[in-house]
Amino acid sequence: MNTQDSYTVPVALNTLTGLSHVDYSGLMLGSLLATLPLMLLFLLFQRQFVAGLLGGALKG
Repeated sequence: MNTQDSYTVPVALNTLTGLSHVDYSGLMLGSLLATLPLMLLFLLFQRQFVAGLLGGALKG
């Protein structure tokens, strides 16, 4: 990872912390932007996700 373009999300969030100063607003914004797509996908496909879990758990 020589350039900032190849950083993963946790590594990029870790660059916002310094030795004596932590940018909490930047960390919270980065965390929100990292989790928002996953939450939207879950909300869109919630019915199929739950149906798949329940379909495999039924006893026949």
